[in-house]
Amino acid sequence: WDSVGPYSNNGLMTFDPKNPNSMTVLSRENPSLFRKENGTDTWHEYRNFPVLGGLPKTMVVDPTNKQNIYVPINSSGGWEDPTYIGKILASKDGGKTWRTLPFPDIDISDLIIDESGQKLVAISNNEVYVSLDKGMNWEKLSGWWPYLNDAELVNNDLYLSAGIQGVYVLKDVFSGSATSQELFQPSGISTKDILGNQDILNASTF
Repeated sequence: WDSVGPYSNNGLMTFDPKNPNSMTVLSRENPSLFRKENGTDTWHEYRNFPVLGGLPKTMVVDPTNKQNIYVPINSSGGWEDPTYIGKILASKDGGKTWRTLPFPDIDISDLIIDESGQKLVAISNNEVYVSLDKGMNWEKLSGWWPYLNDAELVNNDLYLSAGIQGVYVLKDVFSGSATSQELFQPSGISTKDILGNQDILNASTF
């Protein structure tokens, strides 16, 4: 393994399959984006997020257009930036400019995009929101959990890791009439990360 930066540090990383020499890294510790292009060893840093500070949760890239990037970011209870609690930021030019999507000002645990690049799912600490138009409008789905740790979108079904309450599924989550169904409730442990496909589903526990 070789350390390729930036600053020999880690972060949320994505590659452009059409240009394997292009790499984008988002810091987990502050709203700062690094890009390396054309196979060079030079990193370009973009500190142009429309927030004073915050902790990015993930980086979601449109599978149909790698220039479209979404970043959910939280202010850690106002410690990082007292002007907001949680936001979803979006870029149409690979991170050179950003805008704030019209999403509720709440903590965000996860963000997922579907294969079409049109539909988004946002997970708060205990609620699920869906958008059918790249984040311009959102609908809060029915259902409430004490805490949501993670989510996985398989086709149009959304699987939720709900801690001590186990694993739930929202069938056909974009239909407008999705309801939650319990799949598995552990005894004495909690589910954390969840990952899978149409054949298998894995949930870690602690």
